[in-house]
Amino acid sequence: MPLSIAKSRRAALACLAAAFAALAIAACASPPQVPAPASPPPPTIPPSQQNALDPQSCPDDGHCALFHIGGQLLAAAWLDSDRMYITDWNGQIRLLNINTGDIAVVAQGLAYPQGLTVLNGRLYASDMGNACDLAREYGHAECRWWPEPSDDAMELLSRIDSRILSYAIAPGGRLSDPQVIIDRLVSRDIEHSPNGLTNDGEYIYASVGSMLLTRAEAPQFEKIIQALGSRRPRTDLSGAVFRFRPPDREPEIYASGFRNIYGISIAPDGTLYGADNDGTRGYREELNAIAQNGFYGYPKWGTNKAPPSENVTEPVAVLSGKKASTFALASDEGVYVASRIPQSEEPIPRFVVDRYDYGEWTPKRVFYATAFATAILERNNLLYIVLLSGDIHVINPNSSALPIYDRSKEIRYADRIIAQPDAYRLRQGPPGYDLYLDGGKLIYNKTQCSAEDAALRFFLHITPANPDDLAEQSRARGFDNLDFWLADHSGRVGNRCLAVIDLPEYPIAEIDTGQFVESNGRYSRVWQAKHSP
Repeated sequence: MPLSIAKSRRAALACLAAAFAALAIAACASPPQVPAPASPPPPTIPPSQQNALDPQSCPDDGHCALFHIGGQLLAAAWLDSDRMYITDWNGQIRLLNINTGDIAVVAQGLAYPQGLTVLNGRLYASDMGNACDLAREYGHAECRWWPEPSDDAMELLSRIDSRILSYAIAPGGRLSDPQVIIDRLVSRDIEHSPNGLTNDGEYIYASVGSMLLTRAEAPQFEKIIQALGSRRPRTDLSGAVFRFRPPDREPEIYASGFRNIYGISIAPDGTLYGADNDGTRGYREELNAIAQNGFYGYPKWGTNKAPPSENVTEPVAVLSGKKASTFALASDEGVYVASRIPQSEEPIPRFVVDRYDYGEWTPKRVFYATAFATAILERNNLLYIVLLSGDIHVINPNSSALPIYDRSKEIRYADRIIAQPDAYRLRQGPPGYDLYLDGGKLIYNKTQCSAEDAALRFFLHITPANPDDLAEQSRARGFDNLDFWLADHSGRVGNRCLAVIDLPEYPIAEIDTGQFVESNGRYSRVWQAKHSP
């Protein structure tokens, strides 16, 4: 259980005294716990919809199948020709059989595992470790934070344990023998953390988001980090792609100068590709061919080309949008890039997958969605597009028509419920949304909805009637956190905003929801509604 802030500060002072007396801060850190495989395995749950996976039977629109997995999906990797591992925001690793639709939890207890890869009979996963617990300990409502350069920062950095984990793959795809392979990675928040993983059959490659330090903070943090001695975090790996060769666990920097690369992928010719999420302060959103020892310019060089003396490697393509790129998959024909298009270009849907053919680097759009694509896999000339909303779409990227996935059925369903008597309504009126509850779905509806209304993040906290229904990592806080962005659901059409959220299947004691804003790492609620079914 996280300590109170007061206790944490007393512990910090005691720990620092020991550190400067004997350079033994490591003694103040508790041993990291390795997330265990799920045991016993739960029964398999078929997805709600599955279509044929044969590319010859795909409809004219190129949309071949839909797996509705549920949850907020983060990463995926093939186990074999029939099965893929998938991670989610609840810290689970699940195994999906694409032929039968069966899905089962095979590990749990991770923190935002945003990268997966399989090599030599083991599954490797990125993990934020205790970073979110530390954020809560320091009084932050979400895992988006960073301390001021201070004694607190030293105590925090001495304890952080974001890492790369490894599991042995047992027969049937079950996982065992969890190990910490690389530790002490820095996670600034749930985005700037250990992210993408891939391998070339010999090395495993990993991307880590930058620390995003200001010029004033950087030298002060450097002094703190040096004072930590053996417990200093591996800040040299932040904003970089590194690699290691199992069973050797010592990482080497492969390339640097990135703001925040998510998914990385190796092309058939051996080139490593990644899209840098760098669309801030006028900087470029880039698709990069990542070369060994390459430097890619962040944080100094953005939209302006660097002088030759800086040895900055230029991107192969500059992407549109802001903070847009989420994944890059290198295939035989080109690199598929998941990104967010500017809202001014097309309000909904705003999320797309484009293919950049080698040598041409001109985008060809192959898929629209209403949620971020967090991973893209390929099998038998089909793309498996994993969405944050909990769906996996299987498309034929060479279809003559562009697959467009929309929420038209969801909108029609919501309109039918909204038209019913007020018994469905949970609340009405400003400053927030009208809320409706129908069975296992919660509907948000706002008829006069501005772009500012739509841009605020939603919090949705579900407290079960039986606390044992919570996953292990959610029990300390006492509720399931289902926070979301409107754009991950039906979104904004004209002046109207709509979202339809699937609620957990267990009996619910309380629904606590609304919208909030963030300022300097602190959160305040714009509106809030509570309901006890």
